[in-house]
Amino acid sequence: MDARSTTDSDVGTNARIDGDGTEQDSGRASRHRTARGVIRSVVRGVWPVAAAATLGSVATVTGVRSRWYRSLDQPAIQPPPPVFRWVWSGLYTAVAGASVALERRDPGAGFHTALLRNMTLNTAWTWVFFRGHSTRGGLVVAATLAADSVSLARRAARISRPAGAAIAPYAAWTCFAVILNGAVIAKNPTDRSPLEKHCAR
Repeated sequence: MDARSTTDSDVGTNARIDGDGTEQDSGRASRHRTARGVIRSVVRGVWPVAAAATLGSVATVTGVRSRWYRSLDQPAIQPPPPVFRWVWSGLYTAVAGASVALERRDPGAGFHTALLRNMTLNTAWTWVFFRGHSTRGGLVVAATLAADSVSLARRAARISRPAGAAIAPYAAWTCFAVILNGAVIAKNPTDRSPLEKHCAR
């Protein structure tokens, strides 16, 4: 074998090694981008729901122990307390899971903004009703939340039908919350929060 053949062989071998190294680097970079995308989708999909669940629990746990809440006559359609914990845990989990899937599928579709708005309304209801001791104010927020939740489920369904189906029970439950809030008002027609009593003077 002459020197030229040896040199050509070495060049070819080095080229293949360089090519394999480039492909490996490209593969690692692609995996890193994918991992970052997954983490970003999980964070964006989960944190609004987790924040609403946490803040809502703070208001609810303290609110149901208040003298005001215990003095209310509860309607016949009021579920037992454990049902609320089970239902809300399942609903929040479903919404968070669907949100992550939607973020992965189409992060620029505006769903995240809609989710933030909805979870803000969700949290607001617990604080207006349980901490603000306002059944009527709660009804206004609950009705707004229900309408927004139906819109959220529809928006999700336009991006992914399974995601929309996962959020649909949450929208249905918020609609039930409007009925339940209205039933509480019907059973306690003379109830007023301190602010409502002050404004009525």
